[in-house]
Amino acid sequence: MGGIIAAAAYSTYRVPPTSLPPTCYDQPVDNRTEPRTARQWIRYLVIAIIALFLVWWMLRVYVL
Repeated sequence: MGGIIAAAAYSTYRVPPTSLPPTCYDQPVDNRTEPRTARQWIRYLVIAIIALFLVWWMLRVYVL
């Protein structure tokens, strides 16, 4: 008896729902990673300099 109920529940579970909204892949995306103000550019450059320094330091310590 349990197998019949499980089979009925499984068959109703596999029916695709019709209340889901359609996928929206064609809408424009807002890119928030680009620096826009002078303060954001300065922070971007400082982080880039720190990252380059850390890469140089890592190469100097572990490779050279």
